[in-house]
Amino acid sequence: MKLKAVIFDFDGTIADSLVTGLEIFNRLSKKYGYKEIKDPEKHRNMTARELIKELGISIYKIPFIEREVKFELNKEIRKIKIFPGLKDVFTKLEKNKIKLGILTTNTEKNVEDFLDAHKLKMFEIIIAKGSLFGKHKLMKELIKNSNLAKDELIYVGDEIRDIEAAKKTGIRIVSVTWGTNSKKSLEKMGPDYIIEKPEELLELVKKL
Repeated sequence: MKLKAVIFDFDGTIADSLVTGLEIFNRLSKKYGYKEIKDPEKHRNMTARELIKELGISIYKIPFIEREVKFELNKEIRKIKIFPGLKDVFTKLEKNKIKLGILTTNTEKNVEDFLDAHKLKMFEIIIAKGSLFGKHKLMKELIKNSNLAKDELIYVGDEIRDIEAAKKTGIRIVSVTWGTNSKKSLEKMGPDYIIEKPEELLELVKKL
């Protein structure tokens, strides 16, 4: 079936928010009683669950940490940059009649404020809510409410948990190497496709 839509993750895929997010996360470490991330490069090879265990984060505190990180991130969201080359990719996909969407566990306000700051008006679908490990539920909601079949779309994300969620839902996943997890750790999870530069997505879409 012909590809009709490309759905993107937000943080680490579109928004270069990782450094800002890390600063906020480390700042909250004393309040919530966990270790700071001292070596971000090392943690690029870890799953979210492995990282939570290593930092000594209580699973009961995760929803509160998530909420506060997202709230603090909103104060900086308009200053956060889009990854180079992506805006051009979005424009070309839109011209080729590909429907664009964002599916993220960040907040709708953070996504809307970022899109407004960068004048990105081409996204028809925005699903922004949920929890750290609830992305597969959002993907099921997308399929149910968008009139898109699973094989008519691809999901583009930067994390191991994106691959896990897509596989659980039966959606094809394109992993990008410029975000949270390293190429090596992404490859281990067996995504359908892996790209290292935004423009590679255009070539991939032509083949699908």
